[in-house]
Amino acid sequence: MDDIQPRYEHGEWLRAGEEPRLLTGEAAALFRYWGGLARGQGAPTRAQIDPLTHFPRLMPTTMLLGVEREGERLRYRYRVIGSELTARAGRELTGLYLDECFPPERIGPDLDIYRRCIDGQLCYWGSRSSVIEGRDAWETYSRIILPIRDAAGGSVDFLWIYIWFDR
Repeated sequence: MDDIQPRYEHGEWLRAGEEPRLLTGEAAALFRYWGGLARGQGAPTRAQIDPLTHFPRLMPTTMLLGVEREGERLRYRYRVIGSELTARAGRELTGLYLDECFPPERIGPDLDIYRRCIDGQLCYWGSRSSVIEGRDAWETYSRIILPIRDAAGGSVDFLWIYIWFDR
């Protein structure tokens, strides 16, 4: 396929404590959990969250991206990848950097969203259509991206991403 750019359909930016207008179901419950832990601090810390205990059913399509700083540049490493996401990717990504796995033209829109989540300690959720690597078909899915601050409560060092697919 010649056009492999993700096609973003819609999205919503949310701060902890806000009520989502369009987000429903498990993703809305996840947002409320995240926002409740943030308690006016922008985003919760790693010590406050426990995805395995509170959201085990979401783990197959959950990923944790580590945020690493190299001066002003941010780099993202796959720390946890759910089993369904690994199967859909057709390879193991855990431990790899995002920019090692995908060319810049594929991840540019994602990097912009990730940066805004980090800088503003904002939640983003949106739907998009994208070509999955190695396939000639578009898939439509939604995702919620939740920033997580470091143990000391300083900067964001993880992005918790939950994805749900149109079936």
